[in-house]
Amino acid sequence: MDDKVYKITLGNGHIVDQLRMNGNNFISATEIDKSVFSGNLSKVTINDGVRDEVHKNMDLIHLTKMGDSEYWFALRDLSDQEITQKAFMSAASMMATKTLSDEEALTVAAIFPEWSADSVNYKKDDRVRYGDTLYKCLQNHVSQVSWTPETAVSLWVRTDDPAVEWPEWIQPTGAHDAYPKGAKVTHNGKKWVSDVESNVWEPGTPSSNWTEYTEK
Repeated sequence: MDDKVYKITLGNGHIVDQLRMNGNNFISATEIDKSVFSGNLSKVTINDGVRDEVHKNMDLIHLTKMGDSEYWFALRDLSDQEITQKAFMSAASMMATKTLSDEEALTVAAIFPEWSADSVNYKKDDRVRYGDTLYKCLQNHVSQVSWTPETAVSLWVRTDDPAVEWPEWIQPTGAHDAYPKGAKVTHNGKKWVSDVESNVWEPGTPSSNWTEYTEK
């Protein structure tokens, strides 16, 4: 086993340190979650205590728990051909996520990214996976921990919900989850459309800034 102590800096700046090596495997005495590598291996810096070795494109081969106290993982450099193929597949997947209907999207939910709380700039009609459910973004916003798709009902709606177009109105708590102009909701057995941006008023009340929708 290599006696050197290694430190790895991932593409997003996350550091995994106090590592040792056995062959091609890095060994950590502390728990490592596989998610720390997800999307963070575009540029990797490996330091052996003396110098930095920069790799432009790396991939995770495996992350394995060995016994009760060690985590082994290995990285590898991607070839130019693999990089080109990954870029093509990513572009194709992105195009598919924009053009599929909600019904079609549900059949290939795995191609959509998982929701992230890390200040992601989500746009209206973006779709994400959260738990075992696919959600669609209702208005532009920057994500944060407390605005999960299942709780921030003015920001996200389940795509498998038959009432997806007219979700139940929920009292906004501030500007971040206020309803945009044109938002559609159900309240007290009726359907309503918001007349203004940043609408925090209850539909059906005086000066509520909602217009009742009736089927034609």
